[in-house]
Amino acid sequence: MKDDKFERPKAMVNLNVHTTDLGFGVTKEARVFANVWEKVLNEYLREFSYMGECANLDFHLVLKNDYIGMIWSGYDDSMPNYIDETLSKVKSMQNSDLKQEFEQGK
Repeated sequence: MKDDKFERPKAMVNLNVHTTDLGFGVTKEARVFANVWEKVLNEYLREFSYMGECANLDFHLVLKNDYIGMIWSGYDDSMPNYIDETLSKVKSMQNSDLKQEFEQGK
């Protein structure tokens, strides 16, 4: 809903991905893998996240025992594009050379 009073429309979008791949949330090894993956992803998205912060858009990744949470917040007029770009970057991560990010994350 548009904010007519303060003219500062904000949005918050949560996406929870429930998965049991690799024993996520079950084994210690899977938890370590998830933590390293989170650090690599955050490093991979660092420049993109900085540009989003400059536009008052924010993205956070949350790892829980039974799901991976993605949280976006910011102005609603830019939110759909920001979410699409973030998910595209996450998807393109599998085709990238991440040796440097992995070394920093581990």
